[in-house]
Amino acid sequence: QTAITISTAVCLFSGFFNILQMTGLDDFDLPRSTSFTLDLSRPVEWLMTCPVLQLVLVILGGTRIPSYRKFMMPLLCAANLLCGVAAMFSEEGAMQWVWFVFSCIIWMIYTY
Repeated sequence: QTAITISTAVCLFSGFFNILQMTGLDDFDLPRSTSFTLDLSRPVEWLMTCPVLQLVLVILGGTRIPSYRKFMMPLLCAANLLCGVAAMFSEEGAMQWVWFVFSCIIWMIYTY
């Protein structure tokens, strides 16, 4: 019951952000060599919904999943997404690759 309630709230929240993405209110121009416009509500939506969905997966797993995963999975998911956002706002070049490698390390911990 709890997982369904959380998933419904995430669905409504995601729907709101998808409607916002269709407008020009969240457009943000990133400094690149080519013109790149970011819908800023996308990473915000991902940061707000993906960790919650990871929590739902742990809840659905029940007692077979260790209780520390209730905190670890959402936090690692948020850290991974934040690395992606940091790479997106970094200038083109080596720093983007540093964020990518750091995100890959977090993903390996995440999937272990």
